[in-house]
Amino acid sequence: MPILERRDFEPLSEATFADVASRGSKPAAGFSIRMTSGTSGNGPLIMVWESAYTGMGVYKDAKRFVVLHGLMNIRLGTVLNMKNIGSSDTQVLMLDPADVSPEVCTLLEDFMPDGVYSFPALVMSLVAGLSPDVRAGIRTLSFGGAGLTQMHQDFFKAQLPNADVRVVYIANEVGCMSDDGCGYLPRNHYHPKPTVTVDIRDTDEEGVGDLYITTRLTEHVVVQNYRIGDVGRWAARPCVCGRPMFEVLGRRGYDFIKLGSAILRQEECDRVAALCKDLFDDYQLEASSQAQGDTIVGALTMRVYRAGASFSESELEEVARRVSQLLFLSYGKTLADLVVLGTMAPLRVTTSTEPLVHGLKGVRLKQLTQ
Repeated sequence: MPILERRDFEPLSEATFADVASRGSKPAAGFSIRMTSGTSGNGPLIMVWESAYTGMGVYKDAKRFVVLHGLMNIRLGTVLNMKNIGSSDTQVLMLDPADVSPEVCTLLEDFMPDGVYSFPALVMSLVAGLSPDVRAGIRTLSFGGAGLTQMHQDFFKAQLPNADVRVVYIANEVGCMSDDGCGYLPRNHYHPKPTVTVDIRDTDEEGVGDLYITTRLTEHVVVQNYRIGDVGRWAARPCVCGRPMFEVLGRRGYDFIKLGSAILRQEECDRVAALCKDLFDDYQLEASSQAQGDTIVGALTMRVYRAGASFSESELEEVARRVSQLLFLSYGKTLADLVVLGTMAPLRVTTSTEPLVHGLKGVRLKQLTQ
């Protein structure tokens, strides 16, 4: 069976629209419309999902729910899904991640949320401005599109002691691929949804390999054999609840990495490297998270290579300075800007005396989620 990559979703996008158009009598409330990130070389794609197959239930128990997650279309889609699938009396406060401020924290004091859906780094920045009473009232902490580190987990246990942490496995192309958890799952482990088939191939000696997904987008459109871009492995034993579970370990062989509200794109990194060709010939970037005081921030380590010459300390400092000023990680914000805002750590630069190896796909990005 052919392997499906992210760049192959254009015909599937058209098929989901055609499927919905052919069934005009079906209630529109049962569908969601999402836009992909546009990092696959073919530009952003509009995908139509049928919520019965792609929706997530992380908000099903909340009565006062905060959505602090991604772009406006993602937040609106979450709110609409809550309206259609969740409890009719749930109140929702939708916040832009850029709006986290003392004024917003004052608003949350009045709202008294019992659930939050966000990225780990955004919740950490929000928690710093909340009173102990508001923190204690948060019972559900939901994340999608980002893995948890041990540092994240320790922080939430200390700062949000009553929160049940739920993580769903989700992608812009295919929606939610896991259920909302059973309460026993270890960090970054998931149960596949009943409508989703998970396969792990090309495994190494530790059972780690590429994740392939087969799932349904609408009643008549199925995504088959999709290599999603993450690596993972099956747990050696079933979950305490008796179901199989798989662990997601990060990304391999693909061109973007999410860092909270920031996105590291290889296309953007290659653009910056071309502007810095007087400093180095080649690069690799490793993304991770690290503790910085009471918060956890995104961290980048850049490894550079230059043929026939070593680097002085001042040259490495110049690499860090220029890359930080040129590399955009979000709309209108460079790495240097995000360092000032406290959501990213300063760039660390190391060197290689040997040519860098990027594999068959020419991939220069690596993510660590340990």
